[in-house]
Amino acid sequence: MNINKFISSYRSAKKVTVSGWCKDDYLNKAHEIYTEDMKGKFNLMEEWKVVRDEPKYMINMQKDSDQSSGSKRGLDSEGGKMSISNTQHQRPQGRDASKRLKGKPKKISKVEVVEKAVEWHEDYMTFRKNELERYEAMEAAKLHTKNMKLYMKLKKK
Repeated sequence: MNINKFISSYRSAKKVTVSGWCKDDYLNKAHEIYTEDMKGKFNLMEEWKVVRDEPKYMINMQKDSDQSSGSKRGLDSEGGKMSISNTQHQRPQGRDASKRLKGKPKKISKVEVVEKAVEWHEDYMTFRKNELERYEAMEAAKLHTKNMKLYMKLKKK
């Protein structure tokens, strides 16, 4: 891909530190290197300007940057302490970490547990009330049937 080749050329240009050079000078040098290597002009400048701040390309740019001393630690502004440098973009979660999180149950707050218990209790009480009404209706029907049988028996005598 042409953009990757240009990034490589830009990294090569940034390796050479020249006093007084600005970003435009490094871009011109990167264009020269690209033209020599690829035997053609780089014509995706607008696209490169868009993707150069993306993590994929930023990491490549910072590997050999003169800002990095090869250490993950840098001097802090307060008293020259050593601290781990923070980057703008966080790394995505790894495979093992995501699998560990996938297996864990979702944490529920105590309020949600109580609300769920109250809901279940209300549902249970409604069910029991309906069952009791059905049972009473069946008992009333049995009593009515028993009374009818007794009435029919007495009527025959």
